[in-house]
Amino acid sequence: MSKSQADTKGKEKTEKATHSEILKGKAILYYTLYYRLLIDKMQASANEIKRWESKHMGGFRRIYPLEDGEKDIYEKFFENTGSLYQTTASTKAREEAVRLQRMEIENKSKPKLPDPGESSRTRYTIFWKF
Repeated sequence: MSKSQADTKGKEKTEKATHSEILKGKAILYYTLYYRLLIDKMQASANEIKRWESKHMGGFRRIYPLEDGEKDIYEKFFENTGSLYQTTASTKAREEAVRLQRMEIENKSKPKLPDPGESSRTRYTIFWKF
């Protein structure tokens, strides 16, 4: 391979790398814009729900979520909810894993009994002497 061919291949690789970097940049920009649009739609939807609930309270007063600017007195109740769920979920997963291990050990230690339907299907060969 000559030096000019190697230079040409190097330039092609650089152009391809640049092209892929551009595509990655466009994808990141697209997802960023999509994410922002999604957040805006969610906020608009939440505001619409709040307005509807405010009009249809039926003599009740809202205690949560609080109006904008009010001190959140309920925050202390939501602080550890994630860790509580994680603890519960991991405990359940551990219990399930232990249960499955116990079942496997029991199945290995038990002698395997023949299938009741299998004996009726057993064929016997009878030899006759003439």
